[in-house]
Amino acid sequence: MEPTGTFRVRFEGMSYADANRAAAELQSMIQRSAQPGITADVIKDREDTQDFGATLLLVLGTEAVITLSKAIYNYVSKRGDKVVIETADGRVLATGSGAANIDVADTVTAMRTQIHA
Repeated sequence: MEPTGTFRVRFEGMSYADANRAAAELQSMIQRSAQPGITADVIKDREDTQDFGATLLLVLGTEAVITLSKAIYNYVSKRGDKVVIETADGRVLATGSGAANIDVADTVTAMRTQIHA
């Protein structure tokens, strides 16, 4: 079995409802890539809302990191939303916005260092 890592993608500077829509849109983009080895689930950060959630929880292996990083780069380029990629314990690996897109190579390297058996 390939080693995996867990990451969160948050959308900063948005209302909770807009972040919810952004998480669902990015999830859809990732699912359309048909890359095996990526699980993308929208999760709630707050239990006091009826929304589906505003954070995208990702579980993936080393081979899927490039596909995921490119998908996030394309999303940021298209939408201009501020995206933060962090580890399960909250350590920020990358931040990007329409003005400063995520560096795919740096993001791939940072995510791969967080993948464990």
